[in-house]
Amino acid sequence: MALEARITALERLSQRERTMVIALIGGVLGLVLLVAAFWVNSVLAEVEDEIVFQEEMFVEIQDAASRWGVVKTEMDLLETRLRANKIQSLRIPVNNIARGVQLDTGKKLADEIGSLDKQIETPVRGFSFGVGGGTKGRRGDEDAEVVRMDQEFQFRNIPITALYDFLEGLDSEELLFVTNLEIKRKFGGEFDRAQMAQVTITTFRAAEEAE
Repeated sequence: MALEARITALERLSQRERTMVIALIGGVLGLVLLVAAFWVNSVLAEVEDEIVFQEEMFVEIQDAASRWGVVKTEMDLLETRLRANKIQSLRIPVNNIARGVQLDTGKKLADEIGSLDKQIETPVRGFSFGVGGGTKGRRGDEDAEVVRMDQEFQFRNIPITALYDFLEGLDSEELLFVTNLEIKRKFGGEFDRAQMAQVTITTFRAAEEAE
């Protein structure tokens, strides 16, 4: 009934009034369609931006996962090496290497070796086995899973070639590092001899687990 009443009212209007009403209705419909189209385009643009963002995030996640796999493999290998290191005293491997170096006097380099200070053991903070698998060994904790061991050794009046052979022997060993080296020659003396050579040797091993 309401529709018929509106049609009847429209028929009563003059041609000019009827044209104006139809134009008004058309304008309103056009505006509604324009707003709807704008809203749809805006929604589609947001959806497209979200898709692009998600694709970029997926690529970054894949890249991070790939790098994590490499880091995890390296950390597992390092953990294996640290756990396999059974050195309790640096004098033992150092003496073993020095015994393999022959001096021009007929003695072994081990006969000329001396230590300046006691072995220093320092817990390494911020390292945890398992890469995030536990809290032990993280920065701020009292316990650490890795211990750094340092000791200084001294040689007097030895050939430079013997010192080179000794350092080469250290380099061939697992987890033995030279962290400091000082060589002094006697003024006016033989150039190929060290009046004094001081070597700081470092290793890392897994901390002993508490019983």
